[in-house]
Amino acid sequence: MQLATPTSARPCTRFDAQVEELHRLARAVEAGSPAARAGLLQWLDGVQQSDDPRHVGLYVFGAALAQRLEGRTAIQANLYLQRYERTQIELFNLLGRALPFVGLATTVCNQAIARACRGAHSAVLIDVGIGTGRQVLHLLPALVAQGLRELTVIGIEPAEAALQQAREQLEQAGRKIGLALRVLPVLGSVESLEEGQWALIRGVCAASSPIINASFALHHIDDDEQGRDQRQCVLQRLHELDPALLVLAEPDVDHLETALYPRFRNCFAHFNAVFDTLDRLELEQAERDALKVGFFGREIADILGQPEGRRSERHESASQWLRRLADAGFDVAVDESVAAVGITRGPVRLRRRTYHCSLEAGGEPVVALFCARPQRALH
Repeated sequence: MQLATPTSARPCTRFDAQVEELHRLARAVEAGSPAARAGLLQWLDGVQQSDDPRHVGLYVFGAALAQRLEGRTAIQANLYLQRYERTQIELFNLLGRALPFVGLATTVCNQAIARACRGAHSAVLIDVGIGTGRQVLHLLPALVAQGLRELTVIGIEPAEAALQQAREQLEQAGRKIGLALRVLPVLGSVESLEEGQWALIRGVCAASSPIINASFALHHIDDDEQGRDQRQCVLQRLHELDPALLVLAEPDVDHLETALYPRFRNCFAHFNAVFDTLDRLELEQAERDALKVGFFGREIADILGQPEGRRSERHESASQWLRRLADAGFDVAVDESVAAVGITRGPVRLRRRTYHCSLEAGGEPVVALFCARPQRALH
């Protein structure tokens, strides 16, 4: 996504000028310019006084940069944003209901999973980061409709309360629709599982190649204390289970970049596309602002405001994930269940690319969807 620039066809608006100034300030913060603090404070004051509803989202980026400077600049930025705070459960429910990226990602991933189960009487599904089981709940009716009668769900999740809720909801849903459903809860983050837990998973998968779903889960994996790449180790562990299919959904943006301004540029293009999508949806303005500040604002603050060693939102680009999957021994191809689908939902479009599908808004790729299978030796 390119910055708006003044042309004879499109005059520079106040919003465009503030975007350009924000980029200039991000470069100044990276350079350690003594004038950056005063300049950012003045910019925040100007944006705060604007009546353009888009400026709430713009302010979030400035507040994240202010976090790096601390002091009065950061305090003022946070005081302004506190008016938009809501509880996390409210934000999660609103996000799942309102934002097309989430719903479309669930639809596309579940189509691929259902196709992999077609014709089977029983199946094993591993859900990495199962949460409360929302995605699997949406999947169950399609599996039953095409003849599946037995399903084992291995749910990997670090939050014990969410894992228990997923188990209860899925087992109840299975009984309601006549599916013999067993949930095997595995407590912990996927990169921290002990050998005994992996042995338990391998035992369940020994008789049937599992289908693995990892939707918006793997980008939370950080390097270990020795700086070793745990994401690659997890992908290799999953490859060792010889899955029939691995479905992966991840934000498509490079936030591994260590230099501040290039990372800011990536972050702004990505989340500005998300914010523009929110502005086009039929939502109350208070709901848009709450998501921008309370949900995505926390991610942006982590990406731009935290020191390098303390960041947790380390998204990767689609090309980086493709490289990781290949290095772990996977072949990646667009699944036939979604190959011909030209889904749009509001301003979000599903686009087929060479090796994966992309959910994009305004021409900016926002979410990448992958279907991968273990490479098979030629005989």
